[in-house]
Amino acid sequence: MGISGSNPLEYYYTYAFDAGGRIIRDKLWWYAAVSKQAQKVGAIGFVMGPNADGCYTCLDTPLAYSTHVLPQWSGKFNFQPTDNLRMNFVWSAQRKNVDYIKISELPKETVAELPQMALVASFMKLTA
Repeated sequence: MGISGSNPLEYYYTYAFDAGGRIIRDKLWWYAAVSKQAQKVGAIGFVMGPNADGCYTCLDTPLAYSTHVLPQWSGKFNFQPTDNLRMNFVWSAQRKNVDYIKISELPKETVAELPQMALVASFMKLTA
């Protein structure tokens, strides 16, 4: 098959942050979160360019890398206007970005975006 190596991991990181609290005592609360995951891996079958001798298929040809980024955001409000009624409003959004900027045969910026978003509202009648 002519594959001389695997897809090496150049870097990987992930982080998350969330916070929330009371806005109005016993009536209104908020919550928000954000996270991001990213990795840079070798792209099997693609090269950054020729080696010093001008060869694209030689074993010492530099491997191309692709970057994958997965950001996510979400938020929530809880509202309880009376002792028997509670309302929840939730928002969430995610994206997947794939960047092949280091692959020599593709356009300079080829980015695939897959946005996803959800908005959910729920109402609950509380009973004693």
